[in-house]
Amino acid sequence: MTGRKIILSFFLCAFSLTVTAQMNNVPLSSLYMFNGLMINPAYAGSHEVLSSVFSHRKQWVGFTGAPTSQDFAIHTPLAKGDKKDNFMALGIMGMFEQTPVTKTSEFYIDYAYHIKINNITGGRLALGLQAGINHAVVDYTINQDYRSMQVFNTYDPAFSFRNPVTIPNFGFGAYYYTNEYYLGLSVPRFFSFPSDTTGTSSGPVFRYSQMNFLATGGVVITFNPNFRFKPSAMVRYSPSLGVQTDLNANFIMFRDKLWIGASYRSDNTVIALLEIQVSSQIKLGYAYDYSLNEIRNYTSGSHEFQLRYELNYRIKAVNPKFF
Repeated sequence: MTGRKIILSFFLCAFSLTVTAQMNNVPLSSLYMFNGLMINPAYAGSHEVLSSVFSHRKQWVGFTGAPTSQDFAIHTPLAKGDKKDNFMALGIMGMFEQTPVTKTSEFYIDYAYHIKINNITGGRLALGLQAGINHAVVDYTINQDYRSMQVFNTYDPAFSFRNPVTIPNFGFGAYYYTNEYYLGLSVPRFFSFPSDTTGTSSGPVFRYSQMNFLATGGVVITFNPNFRFKPSAMVRYSPSLGVQTDLNANFIMFRDKLWIGASYRSDNTVIALLEIQVSSQIKLGYAYDYSLNEIRNYTSGSHEFQLRYELNYRIKAVNPKFF
């Protein structure tokens, strides 16, 4: 085996041990703080305008068979006017991920109800639910490099499963936000894919060990209209994978036109962040991930691109730029 195939073999063995856990995780994103709907259904309507986000992520550039993912989210309030204290909101979301051995798709409809609970700060508490479907195909024979490795025994059913599986899924979240800070709690997925790789089981499975519990929070500190500082964090807990944390810091400059920041993910990844407010409706985002572990010798990093568009001509948003 060449050195590259040895590395590929190592990571594919890791895939075979954790493929079910990975498919039931919230997809990896370095720009999640600008697309809250993908981690919390209560986020729907929080901008108080029709808001849409589209993202593309290329993981481990230069690494054969590296994962790629795309996602979109559209959400809007259903309030009849800007004087309405409480309102409902709806959203739709789709996520797609491809790895060397899996293809997954997720579609959700989100509902949130926003309650104004603080007249001084304008704070609102939102409770959200989401319902949708998850679709996955696992096929360990689709990549020539993997088929050529001795680890793949064509008679081993664990390495020849390619039956598509579709399951329903649900999520729940709570989100409190003001003009200056936000806090969120969510369980984005209640059900898991079946772990029976022979394909004899195809229904959803409630498996506590595969659930993800997310806590998020952030604050905006304003020094003057040309300079703000926004630290934020996310803590993700899964009984099977343990605790993962994301620590983020963004500097917001030139009257909120330019965002420059950095993140650290506890899987030993550092991230550079850039956001540009092109107009009152359009924002462009970019993230560059660099891993500090051994895979850095085989990849130049990961790239993520994001486009946000907001139709803000009817209702004045509470804080569309910061949260």
